[in-house]
Amino acid sequence: MDQQLPPLGQILLGAFIEMDTLNTGTVPSINPRTATGQQAHDYLLERTTRIWPALAHPTH
Repeated sequence: MDQQLPPLGQILLGAFIEMDTLNTGTVPSINPRTATGQQAHDYLLERTTRIWPALAHPTH
């Protein structure tokens, strides 16, 4: 997870960043071209938790 993302991972992370930017109006500090797998994982987990809190804290 400490390696740079492969090209497809960079594209997918970039698309997610674009969607997040359009919805929040802020540009995140993560760069898809230089992000490691761990950085991408942390970013997606944080954003997913913010958008869908029930996924991070299930009630059952």
